[in-house]
Amino acid sequence: MKLFAAVCVLLFFILASGCSQPANPALPENPAPAPGAIPAETTESTGTTQPTIPVTLPPASLETPAGTYTTIPPSQGSGPWTRFQDQFYSLEYPGSWQYNVTAIPIHQYIHSQVGCRVSTQYNLDWQLRIFAPAQGNDLFYTTVVDSDRDIWPRDQHGQVDYADIVNEILGDPTYCANTPAGAFTISGVNTVPLKGVSFEGIRVDFGKIDPLGVTLGKGSMYVVTGNHRHGVFTYYSAHGESDAWKPAADHIFNSLQLDQNF
Repeated sequence: MKLFAAVCVLLFFILASGCSQPANPALPENPAPAPGAIPAETTESTGTTQPTIPVTLPPASLETPAGTYTTIPPSQGSGPWTRFQDQFYSLEYPGSWQYNVTAIPIHQYIHSQVGCRVSTQYNLDWQLRIFAPAQGNDLFYTTVVDSDRDIWPRDQHGQVDYADIVNEILGDPTYCANTPAGAFTISGVNTVPLKGVSFEGIRVDFGKIDPLGVTLGKGSMYVVTGNHRHGVFTYYSAHGESDAWKPAADHIFNSLQLDQNF
């Protein structure tokens, strides 16, 4: 498994510098199209819709989520925080960061007495949005699906397997979590209030480790089971044991507000 930090730096360096390159690497033949239209988004701090730049991802050998991304450059003169809003949720992210959006298939992780296998039989896609600096090892990502089906991975005892949820974006989604392809430790699971809706979410604190058990990074995610949609909101920092990321993560999570019909 590739180290996430290298992937994150490569991905957002490519997004930031793509306009100066002579050509982007070609996608593999017959890439799966992202079904449906991506909802329009606005940035409230400027009062206008941001310009969009179509970006083609490099080949899937980098083990980044496949798809065609639309990148929105950082807002100019918007201060330390910029407000993002679409029809599902709104939040504040650092003003110097950019974000991109695509659609990726939802993987099903099926646990049994003989192990775990991966399927995409849900035939559903996440809307994946990544907020991050052009270069760096911190990011905040969201995944939302417009479905009321139970799509959370569950262990043999019927409990939600939160490591699999983290693994779908930060690991290799073609393998179950806690395999050589992606290992995660769950250090805390608690309910949290959510703005805009009457139900609560689940906050999960986690770490990502290498095969020797060394911590590569840490993060927190909100897992939300809505009346009509499911969502995951995650901050991850690939800085080993450091907790320097927590103030920024707390600000983003505290600013998160869901649409009342979520």
